[in-house]
Amino acid sequence: MWRRIQIKDSSNISFADSLWMKFATAIEEGNLEFLVNNSFDTIQCVDCISENNDEKEFYQSKIIFQNYLDKLMHLDNLTNKEFSTFMNDSSIRVSYNIKWKSAPEGAYGLVFSFAKKNEKFYFDGMFTIP
Repeated sequence: MWRRIQIKDSSNISFADSLWMKFATAIEEGNLEFLVNNSFDTIQCVDCISENNDEKEFYQSKIIFQNYLDKLMHLDNLTNKEFSTFMNDSSIRVSYNIKWKSAPEGAYGLVFSFAKKNEKFYFDGMFTIP
């Protein structure tokens, strides 16, 4: 189920929205302990390290959080922008529609993803959709 949301009132938000807002706040604040504890050991980050990588842009999460947090965040802020969430039994996707005149359609998608392991959702990466 996709939901488009801009959080102004936190009294009526979904589990996926709440999870994302906690994680987005931790990214913005640079809360490395929270980020590491709520992520897989290896995460995807398409913009983090520019050198070619055979692992398809997957890196140790701790290295990304310590050295490339601004690239993972991708935007100047995450908590003040409108986003959509999708959740099923095994994954959560958080999507932003970023307007950019150089994109083929005038915008591109920025997606943050979580996967479920042992009944808990962990952050597993960020990617863009042309």
